[in-house]
Amino acid sequence: MENKDIIQIKNIRFKYDKEYVLDDLTITIKEKKITTFLGANGCGKTTLLYLLNKHMTPNEGEMYLNGQGYSEYGRKEFAKKIAIVHQQNTAPDDISVEDLVGYGRIPHRGLQSNNSKEDLEKIEWALQVSDLLSLKKRRFSELSGGQKQRVWIAMALAQDTEIILFDEPTTYLDIHYQIEVLKLIKELNKTYQKTIIMILHDINQAVHYSDEIVLFEKDSNKIHQGTPESVINDVNLESAFQKKLALFEHEGRKVVLTV
Repeated sequence: MENKDIIQIKNIRFKYDKEYVLDDLTITIKEKKITTFLGANGCGKTTLLYLLNKHMTPNEGEMYLNGQGYSEYGRKEFAKKIAIVHQQNTAPDDISVEDLVGYGRIPHRGLQSNNSKEDLEKIEWALQVSDLLSLKKRRFSELSGGQKQRVWIAMALAQDTEIILFDEPTTYLDIHYQIEVLKLIKELNKTYQKTIIMILHDINQAVHYSDEIVLFEKDSNKIHQGTPESVINDVNLESAFQKKLALFEHEGRKVVLTV
């Protein structure tokens, strides 16, 4: 059975000052898939992610979540549907991993209320899935970069949403932690049926870890959307990055040479 459309974006336009970053953009996101936004700096990827999270509102066009207009969702109700893991995050130096992950329950329990039994169970589950149980009493400031990123992912998991957005989740991480984080994201999708929408800069990682890719052309507001095999080709890559890149196959998978 084909996955249903969970997010529909129809003819949206968004501008900073007088310049449109997104102009007449239409995209559909399938549920329980990993969809990756790929493209050059300044093409509108992050803007679109913030629109998806209701951090910003389009100047024109419509956005729908499960068939309901974005504008119809209240803030608290929306926070139970979509969580986001930002590229840059801050936390108090003395906060424990467990307490920080617990912030993900705020849409369900409120800011001042104590955790219920369900809240505590969701926090424990999020820590377990993110392989953080042994670190839950540690201060967040004592963790490595890769461990900290897992904490932010656990906080999004504790929020218990069907969709999780990731803004460049591998930024600032070495290759070991990049792969660790991407494998965790893949597990969230395959094992726990989370719909994942993320931004990546590494073309090969996008090909390997995505079900669908939305490739933004540079300065044209045109996109190519589909499976990695259908989207990643010589013509589309050159249009997106203004650079001719060597493309070949290895073990049945497309690989891009970026040196």
